[in-house]
Amino acid sequence: MELSEPELTPIGSIGFFTVYPNGEIFQAVEYRYYEKKGYYRGVLESRELLEREKKILRRGMENILSEERVLINGQEVSWRVFEPDILLPDYQYPVIVFHISMPFSIMKGRNIYEEYYEEAIAEYSYTAYWYFPRCMQALNVEASGQVRVSDNNRLVVIKVSKGDHIEGYESLLFENKCRLCLTSV
Repeated sequence: MELSEPELTPIGSIGFFTVYPNGEIFQAVEYRYYEKKGYYRGVLESRELLEREKKILRRGMENILSEERVLINGQEVSWRVFEPDILLPDYQYPVIVFHISMPFSIMKGRNIYEEYYEEAIAEYSYTAYWYFPRCMQALNVEASGQVRVSDNNRLVVIKVSKGDHIEGYESLLFENKCRLCLTSV
């Protein structure tokens, strides 16, 4: 079975970033779309098409992330994309979930995450949630959109609305008081 390319209209996205004491950031990001012709319904009916589509989506996300520059404590780091999930809660509204990790050299004390990407106007609304363990606290956040830091400084919420100007830079300065461990999640 051969399908034409999907005609996707982005509706929004939500991302969950978790910072681990071993020096890894794990991200789960969900993209919601409107898709008029039911492309993903056909994909989900065929194991062969599903596997092919997952490879295409993974490469696409890897290409997007390769255009960004991420520094943690001044060292360039890169994301690792795992196999995406394709969900179809409604015939014309597919959801694609990417699971992504980034190992980095964590330090005791202050650490800074910096991301550089192309300046743009947001095509859709999105929210990013950054979670820190009990032994870490967000100290300062620079990002486009509305930024909120929880009272205990362990949750950062960044909301960008469709049409907002995105500067192309964000940073999170955080304090690490965790015992350093060398195991991976």
